[in-house]
This record gives sequence, structure tokens and C-alpha cells, in this order.
Amino acid sequence: MCGISGIYNSFNKDINSRRIIEKIIKLQDRRGPDGSGIWQSNCNKITFGHNRLSIIDLSEKAKQPFVSKDNSLIITFNGEIYNYKEIKKELTQKNIIFKSNSDTEVILESYKFWGINFLNKLRGMFSFAIWDDLKKKLILARDPFGIKPIYYLNKNGIYYFASQVKSLLSIENLTFEFSNAGIVSYYLWGNIQEPFTLYKNIQSLKKGTCLIIDDKGSETIINYADLKNSILNSEELKFNDHNEKSTYLNSIIEETVNYHQVSDVSRMILLSSGVDSNIILSSINESNKKNCSALTLDFKYHGDNDETILAKETANQNKIPHKINEISESEFFSLIENFYKDMDSPTNDGFNNYLISYLAKKNNSKIIISGIGGDELFFGYPSFNLIPRINKNLKYL
Repeated sequence: MCGISGIYNSFNKDINSRRIIEKIIKLQDRRGPDGSGIWQSNCNKITFGHNRLSIIDLSEKAKQPFVSKDNSLIITFNGEIYNYKEIKKELTQKNIIFKSNSDTEVILESYKFWGINFLNKLRGMFSFAIWDDLKKKLILARDPFGIKPIYYLNKNGIYYFASQVKSLLSIENLTFEFSNAGIVSYYLWGNIQEPFTLYKNIQSLKKGTCLIIDDKGSETIINYADLKNSILNSEELKFNDHNEKSTYLNSIIEETVNYHQVSDVSRMILLSSGVDSNIILSSINESNKKNCSALTLDFKYHGDNDETILAKETANQNKIPHKINEISESEFFSLIENFYKDMDSPTNDGFNNYLISYLAKKNNSKIIISGIGGDELFFGYPSFNLIPRINKNLKYL
């Protein structure tokens, strides 16, 4: 993950934007330890900050904030565009020349060529801000699944945005009140439902949404991707038998797993004994296995609860380098404290992933791939079996 931040001071009010962004960059250093940068417009109305975790094009040519060849577009971007090579090839065929090998530049050139509709071409996880210097407008966008965060607030006509709520709280001379909606949302769901945060005047940009702010401070919101409607309005697929259905699903899983391997650095699979992570590892094609490894967290369980046995067998079958690590008692309690300190938006979940991410970092891994979401998508939790029964019983009430 990278860290993005910025200020749009459209009416040129008296604030020290550079100093604010410098402070945010320090606060978001853990998000991007490979470098940082600030870009400020000549009129001082726009200031972008970036904390870099370099994944694609590790050279200085890809450093951010990134400025287009003609200096008309500037971007600060967090995430990865998995199909950037295909998009770049399409643009190259239209005689568009690139100055880097980054997916960051592909975003800018795509926007320049197709306009805001280019968002529908992107396959990946992202949040970014683009300043269009010709049209004098700021564009904030977030991926359809809402994987990458972006928070923003508008105070007296000045827009502030960042990857973390805590970063915005650091801005001096701004006051923040708790949001009743955000607090209730947390107690109901165990996490805060967007666009709410714990604070009234800080909002989370909704997933699949683009916010455009012009030089008069007017907002335009575009919902370019709605997963729920896409699923509800999709056509039913027809299969002749179970084998045909399995083959179709297998091809989709293999395709998406290998798209997630796009990287100029090595990847690490978080491997448990669960169905999801084992399928992910088994779906990696031979060419992508060369720079990939697996990591399993050993909780020292015994018998059927020992996840290391099946994980080790899967790694061996697929000829993937495999490490089994454990966390000492002292490390465990120290990490619990750090978990709550590092947490940006409250959640009652995620500590297991925090632990294994800690181990992945100790193993010098920048990219970790897990099966998070698999149980929700494929109804793997036991609670899903209860839903039809609950619905049936509620009909009588």
C-alpha cells in the first residue's frame, strides 16, 4: 500500500498547505517506506503528497506525485492496476508514448484519451487523486470493491484528503466532532459503513465512486461501478452439467489469481488449511510461481486444528517455497498493543491478518495475497446455512 494526501485550496485562502502535507507524509510513512514526494502547483492552490511502496517500475521514473509528459495532469495514486499492460498496449497502438513503465502513468494517459469513462477500463484496487490543470478540476476515485481507502473533508471551501483518518485529524486549527451515525454503525456491524467515519465532517469516498471538484468548489459525484446492481442485473449462466460449471469457475479463478501476480517484486501467499488460500496457491501458473512463496502462521494447535500440515502438503504439491513461522508470547502481546495503535478506523476483525502481515514483513515481503472474502462470496461460513431457516421462521412473525 502507498499513502496519498492532498489539499485543494481553490479560493487561495491563507494556509500553509506544504507544511500540512509534510506532516501527513510523516504520519503515513508506514504506508510507503520506499520514498515520498510533494508536488505543488505554481498558483499554490493544489498540493499533493505521496508515500511510496514501489511494486511496479521500481525506478525513479515512476516516483509520485507523478506528472504527465505535457505537465497537464498530476496524480497521487495508491494501489495497483492489474491490466495496465493491456491498456498500455492499446494506447501505444494509438501512438501514445510513455516515459515510464508504471501503471501510474497508464492511469493518466487513459484519462487523457478516454475521459472520465476510463474508470470502467481499470481492473485492480486503487484510490487516487488527479489534478487536471487544463480543466482546473480535482478528481478523486476509488475502486469498485473499496479496497483502497480515501478520506476527505471540506472546510470553508478547502478540500483535504488522505489515506488515513488520523492524517486528517492532525491538521491544526480544524475541530472534529464525533459522528453518531459512525459510532452506531460500528456497534451494529463491527466496522464503520461508508461514507461515515467516526467524525462528522470526515467522509469516506464510496467504493466505485468518483468525486469531481471544479475551480468554483462545485461537486459532481459519479457512481461508475455498482457491484450489487451488476450482480442483480446479470444474465443467468446456463450449464449442461456440474463439470461444465466447475470448468467455468476454475477458469475465472485462475484468471483473477494470475492477474494478482502482476508485479516487479516477489509475492507471498498467506497459506492456511482453508479452501480459499489453497485454491489460490494451486491456481498460480508455472511462470508466476518463479517469484512466489507461501507463509503459514503456526498457532501450535494439535490434531485437526493444526493448519500447518495441509499447508505444507499444498506447498509441496505446487512446488512453492514455504515458510512456517510462529509468534512468541512476548511478540503477541506487544502486537496486540500495536494493533490498536496502528488501526485507523475501528474494526472488531483483522487481528489474524495483522499478525501474519507482521511475519510477512519480517520475511521481506512487500506483497501478500490472501483468500479474504472467499467465505462471503462462496457462502462458506456456517451462518450462511442459517439464513434460509431464519427467513422461513420470520415469515410467521
